[in-house]
Amino acid sequence: MRVSLGCPKCGASMTANLPDTVLPVPAGWLVHQQVTCGRCGHVLQFEDGGAPAAVDAITAWVFTLTNSRSGALVGAAVVCLEARYVSLKVHGQPRIERRPPAQWRPIRDALAALQDGAIVDRGSALGALLSRDLGEAVTVTAVRRERLDVRPLATATSLDALLVGAAEGAS
Repeated sequence: MRVSLGCPKCGASMTANLPDTVLPVPAGWLVHQQVTCGRCGHVLQFEDGGAPAAVDAITAWVFTLTNSRSGALVGAAVVCLEARYVSLKVHGQPRIERRPPAQWRPIRDALAALQDGAIVDRGSALGALLSRDLGEAVTVTAVRRERLDVRPLATATSLDALLVGAAEGAS
């Protein structure tokens, strides 16, 4: 089915050929199609045969947790203010540990002042939150900021995947 729509970013007229029906795939799977605006390059995503999918751009900080004495990777942490997400994963353990802070303002302020590669002060709200219960010999290092485009209902899943990759040393 041919559909005409306007770009939500610049208002340009776009047309797309979308399937009349959802493809026969297992329950819970999504049918994806993307349409790119010829004027501004904005990408519209479609799911389940036609409904525009909302996509949010979020920024996640990735941290490594290392043994201060040996330098060995202990685990990783990911912090994302927009999603109110703070989690860590210890290397070799299957469980992701959620660590919501008592207050977000000190975390926000610490992230605003942080640079890639910086060692996080254990006495700060962020350092205390990420290193709590891991012992004295753990160094928290800000590895990078990563910009992610995610669907709102898949935000935690996307951040969890980023965390698991960092904890296993894959990223």
